[in-house]
Amino acid sequence: MRGLDVEVIPSRQIPTEARVKEFERHIGVEVPPDYRTFLIEFGGAWVNAVVPIAEPTPCGEKAVIECFYGFMPKGRNSDDLHWQCDLAEGAPIAIPIARGAFASQVFLFTSDQKRLGAERGSVYFWDGENRSAWPDELFHQSFENLAPEIGRYLELRRNGLLLLKPPGLADFYRIAPTFTSFLEACIPLDANENM
Repeated sequence: MRGLDVEVIPSRQIPTEARVKEFERHIGVEVPPDYRTFLIEFGGAWVNAVVPIAEPTPCGEKAVIECFYGFMPKGRNSDDLHWQCDLAEGAPIAIPIARGAFASQVFLFTSDQKRLGAERGSVYFWDGENRSAWPDELFHQSFENLAPEIGRYLELRRNGLLLLKPPGLADFYRIAPTFTSFLEACIPLDANENM
């Protein structure tokens, strides 16, 4: 997190080992050790970061990270880890750990998912706009100047060259094999960067 513009959410509940253990009971699985360490130090923080996505997506080559979820008081649901996990209904397979731009989230897999190629501890971007299901025409109608990387994604899709994903996981895209490698790949979001 060093080098990133991190701001602790003022209303967050101080993360503790006891809160993490209660969260693990809530989701029914232990979180990977590197995420546990992060959660205790940085859970509940705003950030302006970007991270590369390791596979072709209909969203571009990078994901924006705006907030790492943490433990929040009642009434601050949007940044609360418990609330986000309940809303996503992904536990104990995967949990949302961060919010991105345009209804996207970052998920941490808490169990192996061989059909997706996701191992416990791996980190994935989730496209909340479900663009994997959009027809090509919708991309061209929606974006006058379609980014070249999205054009490449559409070409790969037309030619059947994308990874075939199981039902319910079509909008998940690999970022990193571990939470630590995900954090190491995050860089500050340059306000002038073209996303």
